Amino acid sequence: MAEYIGLDIAGEIEGDDDEAGYDIGAAARRRPMGKAVARVVPRTPYGNPVAAGSRGPREVLYQVFGMGAATLGAAGSTLLSQVAQETFRPERLILSDSVAGNSTVTGIFLGVRPQFANLASMPAAAFAAGAFEVRVTFDTIQAGKTAQINITMAAAGTISGGFFGTMVR
Repeated sequence: MAEYIGLDIAGEIEGDDDEAGYDIGAAARRRPMGKAVARVVPRTPYGNPVAAGSRGPREVLYQVFGMGAATLGAAGSTLLSQVAQETFRPERLILSDSVAGNSTVTGIFLGVRPQFANLASMPAAAFAAGAFEVRVTFDTIQAGKTAQINITMAAAGTISGGFFGTMVR
């Protein structure tokens, strides 16, 4: 059996302490037989396990995903559409306040996946810049896929918008 002489640090080494606080003739504590050591599984920012051998995301940034603007000369429907340049997960949609009061969001699509739980529309005012408690769990959109917001406006005007969310490089 090995003999250890050293500082008594957080109960790692047992034995009699001398006047200076050193252990003399102490034996190291050992893990009981049959006890497994917990292994930490690396995960992506969204909680998914990283595949073995995968480097995982190199950068995770809170970013803006602009959707541009659309102008209608009279009441009608329009859409805001942009192609993602990086993998992006939206968390909040912002629409311009000026026409949000008389507009309705009839659909949000990330790639081909609808982001509404049903077919009903939502007042655009719910996504106005001044709205609060409006974070939504949207799907992640991959680079090269199209994000689209369908909007119906009750009067002529220009509407613009975008998302705040997490970009993964």
